[in-house]
Amino acid sequence: MHEHTTFGIDSHIGRSVTLLRGADVAGELHQARDEFILIEDGAFLLYATNGEGARYFLSIMGEGHVFTPPSMAHMLNGTQRFGVEVMRDVKLKVLTRDQWNALILERTDLYNRVLEKESLLLQIVHFHLSQHAQRSSLDKTRFALCTYAKGIGKPNPCGSRTIKVSRSELASWIGVSSDRICRLIRELHHAGEVELIGRSIKVNSSLIRSLYPANN
Repeated sequence: MHEHTTFGIDSHIGRSVTLLRGADVAGELHQARDEFILIEDGAFLLYATNGEGARYFLSIMGEGHVFTPPSMAHMLNGTQRFGVEVMRDVKLKVLTRDQWNALILERTDLYNRVLEKESLLLQIVHFHLSQHAQRSSLDKTRFALCTYAKGIGKPNPCGSRTIKVSRSELASWIGVSSDRICRLIRELHHAGEVELIGRSIKVNSSLIRSLYPANN
């Protein structure tokens, strides 16, 4: 874990939770449903399932993301069958309402930042669910790459982000073979939307902004 915790929260405030791949994320969210959960390290994968049990991968929530009680209620009790799984081993900080309220009194900018990120995430999730069936495999690849870049990408000075992710992991997002995802990525590379650097992929800032207009 970083020596300084996310948002500069003192290490003694709240309780710390570590979740490994395969952990019961739903159980942890239910247990903390009236608390605020901050991701200090690692990443969660958010998905929805249809009536046949097929998954639609929606977003990656990495370091700095905050689950508020309303957002958890939306995922746990919404009409869509949302699910969250550990994508990269996760370290969390869980705060009670009183601890959170005390924190935002000290950090007046934090409350708006959290609400803005939460609002953007919900917009992207619902837009993707409504558009998923109509998207081509190439557009789904763009979405997957941008989502990986926003969630766990390494920021570059020019606004692009670099990700290291296996082709099989990307292929699982859009339901194609590993060979097919390689051809789709090469197509985006030739179009100048991404750049292949060894085993890494640099997602250009213009592509990220096309799906995440509030990119920062």
